Amino acid sequence: MKKLALTIANKNIAFKVFMPFVEDGAAFVPTEEVCGLGEAITLTINMPELQKEITCPGAVVWVSPAGAHTKQGVGVQFQGKEGDQMKQALETYIVGMKDEGKKTFTL
Repeated sequence: MKKLALTIANKNIAFKVFMPFVEDGAAFVPTEEVCGLGEAITLTINMPELQKEITCPGAVVWVSPAGAHTKQGVGVQFQGKEGDQMKQALETYIVGMKDEGKKTFTL
């Protein structure tokens, strides 16, 4: 199983990587690592501003290859109870930002 890590330095980055439209939530991880759809991933997200680090299992549900209209990377769907914690932490952190019309790394 591949391991990916993502540091979310601030709310703006959290908004750009969070994928709330994916069931159970997901995060876009900028990476040059080649991953296939459905591939099992262990994802660690570090949120220094909140002094929080969460590791959870996940699966690749989005692939943006090199040369795509946005950053190269993969979207990892959260799984398990740790995934629930990760989704809740991100939702709470970015509350209120959806109305600001900011672009994300995926849409």
